[in-house]
Amino acid sequence: MSLPAHELKKFQTQLKRWKAEPDYFAYSVLGIKELDPVQVDILRAFGNPAYKRISVKASTGTGKTFDFGIIVWNFLTCYGEVGEITKGLLTSIDGPNMEANLWSEIARMYNRSELLKSMFLCQDTRISARPYPKTWFVERRTWDKK
Repeated sequence: MSLPAHELKKFQTQLKRWKAEPDYFAYSVLGIKELDPVQVDILRAFGNPAYKRISVKASTGTGKTFDFGIIVWNFLTCYGEVGEITKGLLTSIDGPNMEANLWSEIARMYNRSELLKSMFLCQDTRISARPYPKTWFVERRTWDKK
């Protein structure tokens, strides 16, 4: 993305806020209208550099996968820098689970955001930054059930 200097500075300021407040990223970039307070807590924990690991325990239907989709896009958008290697791997209990749940949430979010579509290419098993597809990406992986 090539921007004039004043626009680039404004965008860099926005990136800092999105990184610190992933819930704000969800509202402003992904067009999310409302998040549950627990979802906001999870997203804010991700944006807090004091937390090195986050564990989420909840039942089905609580919005975990939706939050994880937001986190994937926040990671790709806000943590990549030229010269830095920004890679991530997404795993699930099996391929069909990944396809039906997390990857479909990620794809829906991508399709709703013109900014994401301009910055990234979202394919069947990989999302990569358009200018740096070999070094700035997230890939989905599964393992053999055996």
